[in-house]
Amino acid sequence: MQSTGIVVRSCKLRTAGGNDQSNFKLVANVYNRHKSSSSPQKSYIRNKKVILNYDSSRNIFFTTHKSITQSFTINDPKTQQSNKLQISGLLPVIALGPKHYYYIKGQWYGTGYDDDLFKDYYR
Repeated sequence: MQSTGIVVRSCKLRTAGGNDQSNFKLVANVYNRHKSSSSPQKSYIRNKKVILNYDSSRNIFFTTHKSITQSFTINDPKTQQSNKLQISGLLPVIALGPKHYYYIKGQWYGTGYDDDLFKDYYR
């Protein structure tokens, strides 16, 4: 049996100076665990601090940008529908350990296997 999980344990907003939004940073403490009973040597627990930058024009936090030219299968767990989408451009990305999220056309999508992306919903 295997279990894997990424949990953001805490977040803290800080500014590099004044109220200038371009200086906003979000500091997230990320807990990442993988437990394998069949291969215990592959089990791990990692704690990592991730610093996200603020994009005031999109009103989002991100860790980096990535240039992408690829066709993805977009999966929507709420509607249980999938469709193909050709993406070409420089995208904001949130990287939390092995899990990555891409900001595409005003929505966040989590990475899956191969060319699958999953639409993320906020709780």
